[in-house]
Amino acid sequence: MRRAIHRLIRGLAPLAILAAPPAPAATLLVSPGEVAVAANGLCSLIEAIENAQADAAVHDDCPAGDGPDLIQLPGGVDYVLTTPRVPGSGGAPATGLPEITTVLAIRGNQAVIRRSEAPGTPPFRLLAALEADLHLDGLSLRGGRIGPHPLLGGAAVYQRGGRLVAERVRFEDNAITGPGRGGALLVDGIAALPRTQTILRDCRFADNAVQSDAATSALGGGAISVDAGTLGIERCAFVDNRAGPLQAGPTSAGGVGGALHATGILAAPGIDDTEVFIGHSTFSGNVARQGGAIAVTVPTAGVSVLVALDYATVTGNRAVGGTGAGLWGSGAGLVQFAYGSSVVHGNGTSAAARDCLAASAGVGFQSLGRNLLDPDDLCPFDDELDILDANLGIHLEPDRIDDAHAPRVGGALVNASGLGCVPGATRDQKRRLRANGPGQGGNACEIGAVELYGDDGSDRIFANGFQP
Repeated sequence: MRRAIHRLIRGLAPLAILAAPPAPAATLLVSPGEVAVAANGLCSLIEAIENAQADAAVHDDCPAGDGPDLIQLPGGVDYVLTTPRVPGSGGAPATGLPEITTVLAIRGNQAVIRRSEAPGTPPFRLLAALEADLHLDGLSLRGGRIGPHPLLGGAAVYQRGGRLVAERVRFEDNAITGPGRGGALLVDGIAALPRTQTILRDCRFADNAVQSDAATSALGGGAISVDAGTLGIERCAFVDNRAGPLQAGPTSAGGVGGALHATGILAAPGIDDTEVFIGHSTFSGNVARQGGAIAVTVPTAGVSVLVALDYATVTGNRAVGGTGAGLWGSGAGLVQFAYGSSVVHGNGTSAAARDCLAASAGVGFQSLGRNLLDPDDLCPFDDELDILDANLGIHLEPDRIDDAHAPRVGGALVNASGLGCVPGATRDQKRRLRANGPGQGGNACEIGAVELYGDDGSDRIFANGFQP
């Protein structure tokens, strides 16, 4: 298992190479604000997607697609969806835009794709990628709404198999209005090779929800639910997402993983176990009954789920009426959490709501060293390599600014870790260079998601000025 953990952490470098989309064969320019199909001489978003998928001029207002295409949106424009393009069937949710089944890139230039807030707008998700190779860049995806479903979710994006890359994408205010999986994004792997792959870079997940007041402990993932795939998360922020109760309520309230729920419901043992790598990212203000920040459930023996955190900050998350406000795992299979150069501290408001909690025998936690941990809050630690202090306030700013908690000047997090950090090359959550400012520590970087002394003082949580 230790070798698997280190392999997963080292695996982020090849993921970065794979993230680049193929060179487009055709570029389709979408007219500002145009969504619907209409013979008006303007290329709409739906027309562009359908032409790209068909490699033909299905709609005369847009050029024909040709292999791996690029759809380009003008900057800062809203694309408002009022009706689904793909109707729901058999209880499955409807989808606002055409289903993606080919190789396609959508470049948003800070455009917004959202479901209309007008009264009477039906519920539907925004996007679905089915065994596709989809690259999203510079978009906001907002307001997706779908009803309860035990398996199908993803109110912003549903991914089944294939590969999804999202860079500089904001997932905001998407929700499942009842028990389900993945308030913003659901990744459903398939029991076959190649493995399902998802890469999230410089993304923001905020105010997404799976709402449930029933005893549905296997469902959740206020922002993301991932099953039977490989998920890489780099320089992302998860803030104020929720699964289950939104405030203290009855003990029967359900919902796991306020931000992230990783599971193995669909996994075939040894073929597509779930692996999650999280680097240079913050989880703060997320709420669930179990696993306020991150929950793992593995219902089947022989299936494993691995979650590794590297230069991450997990603080200020809550387990309402439950346990494990930070990291929580349960199930008949094997669950392994590993954390290095990370802050896992200050989650929960009761003795039961621990930073780390194993709810079954197959759940393990491993410190890879250089973490800030509360010695009394059940996260296993290395008493020589980790920083152990019950007083979080002397090390980390309690207020969240620009989706992050900064290390305190002069605190023990500053210049305290060199694990996996390349000075002048590695970038923190705000895309600032690590170990490269006026207080830089040579080969040492700050523990957690944020470098106190980066290469400049601006907030660059999204590249190219794409601010939250």
